[in-house]
Amino acid sequence: FRRVLFRSCQGTIFAEEAVMHCEVFVSGNLVLKGRRAEIIGGRVIAGKTVWCKQLGNMYETPTTLFVGVAPVEYREYLEAVHQLKDKQDLLNDIDEKIEQIQRHIQTLEKPEEKILLAQEQLKEQSEELERETAELRKYVKKHPLIAARDSMVVVERTMHYGVSVHFGRKEFHSPQKGTRKTVLRPGIKEIHESGYNRQEPPDMPI
Repeated sequence: FRRVLFRSCQGTIFAEEAVMHCEVFVSGNLVLKGRRAEIIGGRVIAGKTVWCKQLGNMYETPTTLFVGVAPVEYREYLEAVHQLKDKQDLLNDIDEKIEQIQRHIQTLEKPEEKILLAQEQLKEQSEELERETAELRKYVKKHPLIAARDSMVVVERTMHYGVSVHFGRKEFHSPQKGTRKTVLRPGIKEIHESGYNRQEPPDMPI
């Protein structure tokens, strides 16, 4: 399926053949079945496990997985990160404008009232944004975002370059040459990578 959005799917999603350029949110597992069983492009947030045969493609299409944390919690965190970036960018722009006005004022014997008023308004906006970014930064920094110990990503065949996998705050980026038959699990300090054995596959969390 293409460009499908699962907002509050409980349990497990079984998809046939391919998930392409979609946003998939599932509290349990996302399992791809069929000959292709591939995930290409888009973003997947799965509370437990993602299982497929191919992840990404040879064209290095950006494909992002967030695994091991409840979708609602992950989305709140990602939204806070997004807001923090936007507000910080806006704050930087406003501070630059304040500096430009200040330099201009220094060249004038008697600045116009409207210039001084504009400077004061920008300073007030800057102070408000400072408070907002401080709160968001505090939230992002203190948010636990810990992946479940039994969560994992299983790729039976190939994980291509362009794929990023996140277990909580931990990140794994597929090497440029890709990797084959891979199982990823969250560790205490880093993501653990091991091989996939078809004869002895890992147990999927219930």
